[in-house]
Amino acid sequence: MSFSEAWSWEDVFPAIFQPTPLEFADDPGRTLRHLHSLDLYTFYLQVSSNGANEEVLCVCRFPRKPGDEARRAAHVTRANVLDMIREAKGTPVALYAHGNAESVHTSFAVSEFVQENLDSIYVSFEWRGYGMDESKKPRFDAQSDRCAALLRFVSSDVGCLVLRNPVILIGYSLGCAVLLDAVEKRRRALSDAGNDVLSHRLVVTILLAPFLSAAALVVTPSFLTDVVTHIFPPMNNARAIRSLRSDVFVVHGTGDDVIPSKHSPKLLEVFQSSVGNLPHRARLLFLRDAKHNTLLAGTNRLRVAMELQQFMSAR
Repeated sequence: MSFSEAWSWEDVFPAIFQPTPLEFADDPGRTLRHLHSLDLYTFYLQVSSNGANEEVLCVCRFPRKPGDEARRAAHVTRANVLDMIREAKGTPVALYAHGNAESVHTSFAVSEFVQENLDSIYVSFEWRGYGMDESKKPRFDAQSDRCAALLRFVSSDVGCLVLRNPVILIGYSLGCAVLLDAVEKRRRALSDAGNDVLSHRLVVTILLAPFLSAAALVVTPSFLTDVVTHIFPPMNNARAIRSLRSDVFVVHGTGDDVIPSKHSPKLLEVFQSSVGNLPHRARLLFLRDAKHNTLLAGTNRLRVAMELQQFMSAR
């Protein structure tokens, strides 16, 4: 075991793993009704993590178009979700890994942004120890295992032969690390099976306020950032992004008081060096004076939507 592996990073960085209050934990029915009122369908996905199987709450939201028959959101089965995605006839699926200050029932800004600007099916999942989940302790590997399972559900052997929908990935803050770690796990699993279907399905990966690595958040002097990022592997986006094979769109506020904006250009440098001559593009959008939690608020939201649509239309 290496020196870095001997540490429990969830203990070293407890501030990163402080879940949102379990607002409706004492009344699961109220949580589901709340999600349905937001036009979100709910379903459970079985996930294997750390040798144990668990049922994970997931949500999905379908784009509304003029003339569409109104649907009443409800709790449905996984098969129901696959059927509804298939009925959407190739509509992209946008998978969102929320940030530390969110849960599936508070991620309003991103689900609405997806519906308004990406014309995509929004899917997300509850983190271990967050929201309605009754697990006692959040774990980073459990969050990325859940994300990898949902990614598998919408992009590969579970739905591939039936759906073939393009996939958009979205991560916010700590959710970027969860997302990129999940991509790394899925690519490793697919590579072992001799299948690279994930690369063919990904359209764009959107990273909102990502960090280079968890260690680089703590060791702030620039001359040490690269060193600690290389030495300490947990929650290391600089390592995980090397497995990504899609266009990448990064947004960061210059006034971010949680994750310094200097992390994003360094992360994109790593990505661009890893793809080499492959035709994957990268774009970094700095929002002047924007704080960590205001990237999709007010005029920032309009700016991100405009820049993202231009980026995607140029493919």
